[in-house]
Formats: sequence, C-alpha cells, structure tokens
Amino acid sequence: MRKTVLVGILLSFFCILVSCSNNHHFLDRLLEGGAYQEVIDRTTSQFQRNKDPELLIYRARALDRLGQSSKALDVIKLYAALTPLSKQEHQELSIELALKNQDWAYLVSQAEILKERNRLTIDYAKEYYRALLKTGRTQEAKTLFSEAIRGTLSPFEEAKLLIASEVDPAALETYLGMLSIEEQVNLVLEVVPLGLDPSIAEAWFISLKMQKSDTIELYRALALLAGRAGRRYEEAQYARLYQKNKEAHE
Repeated sequence: MRKTVLVGILLSFFCILVSCSNNHHFLDRLLEGGAYQEVIDRTTSQFQRNKDPELLIYRARALDRLGQSSKALDVIKLYAALTPLSKQEHQELSIELALKNQDWAYLVSQAEILKERNRLTIDYAKEYYRALLKTGRTQEAKTLFSEAIRGTLSPFEEAKLLIASEVDPAALETYLGMLSIEEQVNLVLEVVPLGLDPSIAEAWFISLKMQKSDTIELYRALALLAGRAGRRYEEAQYARLYQKNKEAHE
C-alpha cells in the first residue's frame, strides 16, 4: 500500500514537472513571436493557480518589451521574494531592469550574487561599479574597478566609464593623461553632448587647454567643455576660433 502511494506521488510530481517544462517552452515561443500581452495574460492566470515563480520571469520579460520596465522590475522583485536565494537565477535580467529604473541598490544586490557565483561579466561589472558609486560605496567601487575592470578595457574606454560614472575629477586625471590629444578630443565630442558633470568639465577644460595643439577639433572640444563648466567667456572664445578655422579650411 505504501509503495503504491509513493509511486503515485512520484508520478504526480513527474507530471507536474513535465507540464511546467512544456508550458515554459510555450511561453518562450510566445515571447519570440512578440505575443507579449498573451504572455502576460497566461502567466497571470497560471500563477494564480500554481504559484510557480518562474512564470514571473516571463511576465517581467513581456512587460519590459512592452515598455513597462517599472512594472517589470516590481515583478522580478516578487520573483526574488518568492524564491530561495540558492535557487534564484535571472540576475542579468534583474540588473538590466534595475539599470533602466535607476534602482542602484537593487542592481548592487543582484550583481553581488553574480560575483559570488563567478558569473560577473565585464559588462555587468561596469554597471555594478556605477551602482556602487551611486549608492555612496566609493571604496567598494574602487576595489571592484581594480580587481575586475582595470586592464580589461582600453584607456579610452576606461576613461569613458569613469566619466559616465561621474567620479572624482582627480581620479579621472590619471586616465585622461594616458590618452593622446586626439583621443581626448574624440572623447569630449562623444560624452559632452550626453551630459557631463560640471566639475569634471572644469578639470578637463583646464587640462586640455594646456595641451600644445591648435587643431580645429580641439577648439570645438574646448568650447564644449567650457560651456559645461559654466565658463561662458571661454566658451564663446573657443567657439569663434573653431568657426574661424573651420571656414578657413573649407
């Protein structure tokens, strides 16, 4: 009798696993086909019946692809709350959603899991680094940069990362010094239009102005930096030099 009951339980458990697996494959196909609303509808009704946390991952992906990243992040947090830490996966998705919503603390928590599991790629390490700075954990950010990021990028990309992270201008100076004038100019033209911290712009303007070069693009870069630093006189001065030299070469 006991043996029969045990066999019945095992068969039921096996059927549940097979059913869940088939359902997940079906949801994968719906996502691939762009049927995002159908995924949301199906996962809602199915989750109410069986409380399978994995359904929340599909729901989060569908919401995100519909442009509802804030709701998607709430769903992924619910998944984390319902799933034991040892069984939690999908940290990459969690980081991407946290980044879209600028939830730096949650991004850090998910990146820490990847780091503990030796799954922290350089791309996620960069976002982890930025999030640590955003949450005021500067020393941890410096350690992460030294251990996981430094040396994996070109000096140009390292400087670009530091600028995007709005680090202390003094910390940035070393990396800018490793770049040629042309590389610095290219970096200015790339990052300033996207927004640049005024203190970084100020330090960079002073440093770049001292370079012995009179190229047209340098004048343009100096005008942009001066503008971000609030130096209106120098901004106008270098803008005129840029325009004058540009016209002379046309």
